[in-house]
Amino acid sequence: MRVSIIIPTFNRASFLVEAIESALTQDYADLEVVISDNASTDYTSEVARYFFKDPRVKYFKNSENIGMVRNWHKAVFEYATGDWFVILSDDDILTNPYFISQAVQLIKTSKDVTVVYSNSYVYDEGLRTLTKLKVPFHNIEKGVLVFSKRGTVRPQDFALCNVLFDRKLSAECGAFLNSNNLSCDTELFLRLCLRGRVGVVSQYSSIYRVHSGNLLKSASKNTDLVVGSLDSLLKPLLEAEKFQLNTDLIRDFIANSRIKREILVSLLKTSAMSKDKGRALYFELQSLLKEYDYRLLPSSFVFTIMLVTASALTPLFVLRRRALYVLNSLKRQIFGRRVYFGLLKQKVYIIE
Repeated sequence: MRVSIIIPTFNRASFLVEAIESALTQDYADLEVVISDNASTDYTSEVARYFFKDPRVKYFKNSENIGMVRNWHKAVFEYATGDWFVILSDDDILTNPYFISQAVQLIKTSKDVTVVYSNSYVYDEGLRTLTKLKVPFHNIEKGVLVFSKRGTVRPQDFALCNVLFDRKLSAECGAFLNSNNLSCDTELFLRLCLRGRVGVVSQYSSIYRVHSGNLLKSASKNTDLVVGSLDSLLKPLLEAEKFQLNTDLIRDFIANSRIKREILVSLLKTSAMSKDKGRALYFELQSLLKEYDYRLLPSSFVFTIMLVTASALTPLFVLRRRALYVLNSLKRQIFGRRVYFGLLKQKVYIIE
């Protein structure tokens, strides 16, 4: 069983070395490391060439920047040859050299495993803090249960760099086809949860970096990206209904993922930037959800009020989110430092 560690990269040569080195420390034998360069203009190609002495390393460079999601799709379905794959961003690292081996062992233990992930660390570059991302599941778990718990894991549900996806099933799901869905990894994770069991590696296997360069932070100013990213929750939810998932689990997913709020915020943001696009999004969602049993959209009367007041209401949402960000930053400063020093005692590799 071949596993592909895919490293999509763009103008982050200074980070790339650590990402590649951490991938090559994996002890799993049938492994390839695929670097997909999205037309970098720095010294990324020189960094990649340095590792050509290792036959596991493959380097591809796009002739032009095709965007993050399309680059992922190209890397996974054109460049990679593995049966399973993990996407390791160029600024993240793997810290557990046995992660791939342990994940493969879980896959072999249960034939219906469709995705495997592990505990991780989230590194906030601005605050210089590490926070534990502990998965509240063990060994082999029912995928539908993991699906229903979306939004309950703190500080986030998973870190992309510690998730192994079944490549064949991912292709069947049409993974990474919507270039406007910057949360396409969430969509794929949830849809694979509906198709089988989830494996969990108990060790802390990666460090996921959060910093000012993260693409998601600037996405909210683009209406196409705001609308596109709704797919990350809507598509799995509609698929759960199609698969006739237990109604209690669907209700749990709706409540835990806060999908109603996400839809509301997307409508407000889109309407504030363009009332025509706001109307178009509302009617599109109305058509999509017309046969759906759960009320996720505001009524047409409420939406009309929203449309008129969107320009005034949106700044309030922005202020609320900024206030929450400040509070969460304080929490990370208080609790994250404890984790940081604990890691130093364990002599785990830390990004400085």
